[in-house]
Amino acid sequence: RCSWTMEAELEKVAAAWAKADLSAETYAALDKQGLEIADNQERSATGREALKEVIREFKKTPHDERLSKIGGVIKAFQAEVDALTRRQAFAEDAFVSLYRTLDDAPDPVGTLRKAAAELRTAQAAAAENSQLKQTIAEYDREFQSLKNQEHTIRRLQQQLRESDAEAEAREAAAVSAALREQADAQMREMRMLQASAAERESEYASLLSRAQEEARGAGGGG
Repeated sequence: RCSWTMEAELEKVAAAWAKADLSAETYAALDKQGLEIADNQERSATGREALKEVIREFKKTPHDERLSKIGGVIKAFQAEVDALTRRQAFAEDAFVSLYRTLDDAPDPVGTLRKAAAELRTAQAAAAENSQLKQTIAEYDREFQSLKNQEHTIRRLQQQLRESDAEAEAREAAAVSAALREQADAQMREMRMLQASAAERESEYASLLSRAQEEARGAGGGG
């Protein structure tokens, strides 16, 4: 709200001073009037010196001749008075013209000081805002870094789970292979034992058959 009020005050001052028309043409006219007033002051000084010289000459004139010279002195005084009147009128007109130009224009000092104060406040707020933006950007970068780290951790955890699963699978496969190998070995041993037993059984049967034949032969011979 303060900035709106200050903006309104600045607009008001600007509008008033725009009416004052302090354009380049106005400054040129003021410069011309100033030079004219300065020239008039010089002419006034010259006129006074000339009038003093007329008076000195008049004082040197003998008394019996002064009556004939008094008209010239009066004329010189009148000429100088007319010149002073014209110069005074010119200076007064210039002053009145400038006064009318500036009459409605408010004193801008207070408004400009307020504007400068608000500008400093706005600049401080802008600097603080910039600092806050920078801090937020740093937080965003830190948050993004944390998110990236979290993603990396999750990826590593997934890789670890996969590695554990693969290790378990390899271990299970190795155990299964060992069991199969042990079962195959036991099966081979059992088959070998069965074959050995069958071979012995055959031998025993052959020996028994031979013994029976020998026994029958021995019986028949008696």
